[in-house]
Amino acid sequence: MDIDRGKVDLDALSDEEVRALVPELLTVIQTQRVQISQLQRMIFGRRSEKARSLDTTNWLPFKGLEELRAAAAEAKEEADQIVVPAHERRRGKRRREFPDDLPRVVTTCTLTEEERLCPHCNVPCDPIGQETTREIERIETTFVHEIAKTKYACRRCESHVVTAEGPGRVLDKCMLGPGFLAQILFERFGNHMPYARLEKKYAAEGFELSRSVLCSSAMRCAELLEPVFDAHVEEVLGSLETSVLQADDTVAVQRNGPQPGRKDIHVWAWRDQHAGVFYTSSDSRTRASPAEVLGDRRGRLQCDGHDCFSGLDAGRVVRIGCWAHVRRYFEKARRLGDPLADDLLRWIQVLFQIERVAKQGRDGRPLTDEELVELRQEKSAPILAAIRARLEELRMDCPGLPKGPLMEGVRYALNQWPTLERFLADGRIREISNNGCERALRVLVIGRKNWIFFGSEEGTDASLRLLSLVQSCREHRINPLLYLRDVLREVSTTPASRVRELTPLGWKRRHQEACRREVSAHAVDQAVRRLLFSR
Repeated sequence: MDIDRGKVDLDALSDEEVRALVPELLTVIQTQRVQISQLQRMIFGRRSEKARSLDTTNWLPFKGLEELRAAAAEAKEEADQIVVPAHERRRGKRRREFPDDLPRVVTTCTLTEEERLCPHCNVPCDPIGQETTREIERIETTFVHEIAKTKYACRRCESHVVTAEGPGRVLDKCMLGPGFLAQILFERFGNHMPYARLEKKYAAEGFELSRSVLCSSAMRCAELLEPVFDAHVEEVLGSLETSVLQADDTVAVQRNGPQPGRKDIHVWAWRDQHAGVFYTSSDSRTRASPAEVLGDRRGRLQCDGHDCFSGLDAGRVVRIGCWAHVRRYFEKARRLGDPLADDLLRWIQVLFQIERVAKQGRDGRPLTDEELVELRQEKSAPILAAIRARLEELRMDCPGLPKGPLMEGVRYALNQWPTLERFLADGRIREISNNGCERALRVLVIGRKNWIFFGSEEGTDASLRLLSLVQSCREHRINPLLYLRDVLREVSTTPASRVRELTPLGWKRRHQEACRREVSAHAVDQAVRRLLFSR
């Protein structure tokens, strides 16, 4: 009898065989209902994982486990007594002021002498003021930058000629300047515009630039910025020891260049929990992939429960679990109509709410590691005790389908429990989920809908190198256009010992220090002026 294919001859079965077949058929029907509901929600359902308020009741559906029942009730009562301090969210403000740093173009509207005639006196009116309105305009165009280097000659001996130094080219024998190259890189890897669209965009501005030139220029820029990328990778991997390194991956398509054929590759995002990310690629999702990137480094790694991370030496790399992955299973179960997931979802929501309050700090400053551990031990530990008791209760009772989303979530959470509770004892773990790394990876997922595939293995490496720098600029809240323009100008003349100053974090620190020096110099100048005038 092949139940899965519906090949069951009921006429050839006895009554006892039919009765024995009924539970198995009911299980198949329930499994197919869940699969159909999942497919419908994948196509038509709400995709956001944002938590909603949930109603909760106390379910204890089985008998004979009084000790576990009492432990679950006690943990639930203690967890329900946790009160998270009220906090106010910022009200979304509408922009009503125009930035002072933007250039201004004034258009003055006047009337002719005939239009200024007074209808009563027949005398031209005199101007008494202006009524000003403002609007934001934008000019996006291509222009030619001419660099005139003055030549000097000795008129006495007429044998010596010297020419003034000019800015060097970013790329040899390239007609594109650093600003144009930065714009290309930002449009391609920041706004995900394929080279074909950029070609049409520049053609509409009156400048013919083929997509092959755009692609080759980007490849040469990636090669030029390779030392900066290597220094950036070392900065991000340093968070493995100093704080927490986050990791996640997704799938992309890579072609074989001009040759026929294509294959799926895995793109990995490695992110410092505070800011900064870089991307790597591998042919598969095996244990060798993360081990190759991390090498012999020691520290804390936040990731999901995939087996590819199980190959890391537990003595060197401490794995930290992701509560967003746990919540995802029970959110799916709730959407499929399973009420047993509501309590777990509500408690996980409280965990995230406690973390949001912790991020606000205390007395206008962020919490220290010791203060964060103290807060979590006081407020989060009872929540985890309630979650653990409920998971054990569900595991022993096994309500619903064994392979349904609820029981899959129960098994996943219990298997990953040592990694999920590590944040209670370590204040250096500032995130209880891997969502920051997933957001960094989401940039590539959105981008591949536009450019579809990587053209070659070399193109993959160059693209991920440039994408890492652009995305890190965004995470550090600096303008990628300004950063790329400055770094493209400076990278060729910067010694290897100072290349860390060109990474997104180094560039940000350098400019912040320059701003502080400028403010300090201005304050000293004002103080000197007051002293001079006071005399």
